[in-house]
Amino acid sequence: MKKASVRGLSVPDKTSNQASVINTQHGLDQLAVIAAILALIAAVIGLYIAWKTLSLPAGNTEVTV
Repeated sequence: MKKASVRGLSVPDKTSNQASVINTQHGLDQLAVIAAILALIAAVIGLYIAWKTLSLPAGNTEVTV
């Protein structure tokens, strides 16, 4: 990272810092999309398991209460 010198003090360059913030935000956006896709896959798997668990066996159409 480039640094500007003001009267002997080292100050970070503002423009190069903006680029790293934009890259960090882009990376966080990608992680959010991946997390959303994984959550959707988990929900679909959960619904499939619930559907299979609650469905009646193929040969038994009578429900005893």
